[in-house]
Amino acid sequence: MKKAINQSRAFLSDYGIVNRSSAVFYFQKTEIHKTYFTILNYWKIKRGIDVLILASIRDMSGNLVKREKISFEDAMVINYEPELNDELKNNFYGSVEIEIFSIENMFIPYPAIIAAYQSEESISMVHSYARYNSSHEIEDGDQISDGVQSAITINLKDDTDTFLVFHNGNNPSPRQICCLEVENHQSKRQNFFFPINSLDKYETKKIYLSEINGLRKFLDNKLGFSNMTMVLNNSILRALCAWESSDKKQLQVTHSDFNYNYYSQESLPEDIECCYAHCIDSEHSSVVIHNDVHDINYTILNQDKQIQMKDGFSAIITDTDGTINLSSTNKIPNRIHTEIVGKLNDSVLPFHCSVGTIHALRPKKRLWWFPVVKNDDLSCKIFIKHVHFLRACTDEDFKFSIALYSSSSNSKIEKTYYKKDLPLFDNGISLEDVFDTCYDFLGGEFGYCTVYCENGSFFIYTLTENKFGSKCVEHGF
Repeated sequence: MKKAINQSRAFLSDYGIVNRSSAVFYFQKTEIHKTYFTILNYWKIKRGIDVLILASIRDMSGNLVKREKISFEDAMVINYEPELNDELKNNFYGSVEIEIFSIENMFIPYPAIIAAYQSEESISMVHSYARYNSSHEIEDGDQISDGVQSAITINLKDDTDTFLVFHNGNNPSPRQICCLEVENHQSKRQNFFFPINSLDKYETKKIYLSEINGLRKFLDNKLGFSNMTMVLNNSILRALCAWESSDKKQLQVTHSDFNYNYYSQESLPEDIECCYAHCIDSEHSSVVIHNDVHDINYTILNQDKQIQMKDGFSAIITDTDGTINLSSTNKIPNRIHTEIVGKLNDSVLPFHCSVGTIHALRPKKRLWWFPVVKNDDLSCKIFIKHVHFLRACTDEDFKFSIALYSSSSNSKIEKTYYKKDLPLFDNGISLEDVFDTCYDFLGGEFGYCTVYCENGSFFIYTLTENKFGSKCVEHGF
């Protein structure tokens, strides 16, 4: 019997009593790479909850290197970069697990944390993508540690490699043969099998896909789209998906997700005939539609042009106006994976950001939060998309407020906007155009913005760019 993944449960935050919320990330620190974690005290802002935060640093083999408490103290934002000893600080690869504890119910067992990966020439970010299960989840059988994951876009174009990172849980996993089902630009599929040796507890596994025999030739210098079967032990089966330049100076990351066709998930009601996908920085980027359900065909409407997705193959949609429409004569799955991909065929390694479709069953969300930055190396834009089909809006309930928080104080600066101002945000507005004092207020560090709107029909994204033209996109929480 297939394990069920209930999107309605996720929409309702129906996870029972949650006193531990956790995430685990890939961590690298070298002379040209650094990894740090930026966290907003949204528990306090949203629910008035006090939390305790522990960080555990482990090497690739799963050995504990360091464990320490981190705290918000006199600020609402933490920017955490683990300090390592002289032997490790310039050549370390491993993982960082961040655990949040509270005596109050936090409702969601995975925290909203961003990992930022800075290389010599690039900036990239990813939100919490994996975690080790809590003991009660294991006892209740409420875990997904085996099966098929999707939304893995492979980039083996010239001077580029793709690697995947997995985190095993608190028990060893035996040797296994994994299957990578790959779709190429000619709409051909091929399975590639490769072994993974046994994994120790808390071991982090990094797999370079260029090492899989025949894969580079099959993709023929184009992007590929894949599913992968794998088994972990007491750890969520999602991976970090990274594109890396051959000189290691550029890195772009996102995450995989569950293949919902392998598991059991709900379809949308018959009266919901379409769903939508966003594209950010649409003049320079595209949208990938990952079609996990091989027996459903879709019609994509993009600026009055129709594109047919047949036989379960994925599609890359270019030249969008920021939103595309997916419809089908079949019942549409509750969740379809999409991915925003930056400009290809460029000297700058393009970003890729795993997202997902939007439909009329999405619940009302009044409060959003997301990382922002403005310093001599990095700047960002905020994109606010009004999803009009979720609910009607009036001028009265469309007032929205934006607040900026820093890592140096508990204070905030805040501005109010109205319905007439939304076009300013639809195509991206720079942080300094919202808050002209943001450079000094943030003090060179990452901060966070919150957006509150009673209407609850926003979706929010950020685009961060460095001085080399490297960009990354993330969706808000």
